[in-house]
Amino acid sequence: MALLRVQVEANPCQTIEELSTAINQPWLTIQEHLQQIGKTNRAVALVLHNLSEENRPNRSTACNLLLTVQNSFLIA
Repeated sequence: MALLRVQVEANPCQTIEELSTAINQPWLTIQEHLQQIGKTNRAVALVLHNLSEENRPNRSTACNLLLTVQNSFLIA
């Protein structure tokens, strides 16, 4: 789906419905291909979902903290 990638890079604020109309493909097909090329919906803008090396440990720490807090509420 090279055409899809070109469309998204030209205007990352397009909705899946707009992309579907522009490329003349079903909505579900567009959604699946966006996931395959690593795009994710972020407040109506499609962006790459990659964590930097700096962000990876921060994300892990935040997740562990949230799980600890959740587990303490479940035990209490």
